[in-house]
Amino acid sequence: MGGPGGRKAVRDGTNDPARFLAPIGKLNHMPDTENEAPARIVDARPILADGGEPFDMIMAAVDALEPGQPLVVLAPFEPVPLEALLSSQGFTYEAEEIGGGDWSVTFRDHG
Repeated sequence: MGGPGGRKAVRDGTNDPARFLAPIGKLNHMPDTENEAPARIVDARPILADGGEPFDMIMAAVDALEPGQPLVVLAPFEPVPLEALLSSQGFTYEAEEIGGGDWSVTFRDHG
């Protein structure tokens, strides 16, 4: 498969940013505990590859989180400024390099 991390970016001609939201559970980000909701996943890689800025979409995903639901952000680099921002808002995070220079960062609201 082509693209970063073995995923191929699909250009479908739509301007709907929801096309960059991965289906829940698709990337094996399942709940860590029995009471945790499946993760909301934002794949920022195709947005950044197209020269776009995913910040507004990421923050909209943060606002849409259910209580206890983690947010997973996929990016072609470790998003250190985002980690700092969400940490200041009461989130904890776990960052993991997933290959090819790509990162998966899981944020959990403990605020």
